[in-house]
Amino acid sequence: MGGKLVRTVGLDRARCKIGMMNLVFNLRRLRWLCAHRPLTSHQAAA
Repeated sequence: MGGKLVRTVGLDRARCKIGMMNLVFNLRRLRWLCAHRPLTSHQAAA
């Protein structure tokens, strides 16, 4: 598993930063999945 470098002062700030990095990753992944989803049979007929 690839690690991410987090340089902060304090555990709370580190947790917040990691949480924000996770949120951004998930939003980017969702955007990619929505853009690359396969056509369903209903969409192909239109």
